[in-house]
Amino acid sequence: MVVKIVIVISVTLVLGVGAWSLVASVTAPILEPKVKITEMHFSPGSCQGEYFLFWRTGEHRMVQATFSLSNTGLSAGEAAVVFTVDGAKIDQADFFIGAGQAEVKTWQFTVGDCAGHEYGAYLGDVRQK
Repeated sequence: MVVKIVIVISVTLVLGVGAWSLVASVTAPILEPKVKITEMHFSPGSCQGEYFLFWRTGEHRMVQATFSLSNTGLSAGEAAVVFTVDGAKIDQADFFIGAGQAEVKTWQFTVGDCAGHEYGAYLGDVRQK
């Protein structure tokens, strides 16, 4: 009798775990956040000098990125946005975006010179929150 109970409990656990993993694998892609970047705009600031005591050692420029994040998914997400200058990664920031929401976000980063550059951004990792 004890053996039958152990077998029934074992089979129930195996079937329950298998069913749960099957349900999770089917519903996970449906529930994931679906985030996109739209309406990207970059505003370079004025050139700023860098000084050590009274000597000028270099220059830099602050750039403000303004963009829209939209999430058409069924769950909230945290999106890593990667900012680039001339195609090279210069900064990264995480932004929260609710399910079914579209929000305007801003971020500032520093460029180590005052030359003209091509700015860009792309989505890195998007995680469910």
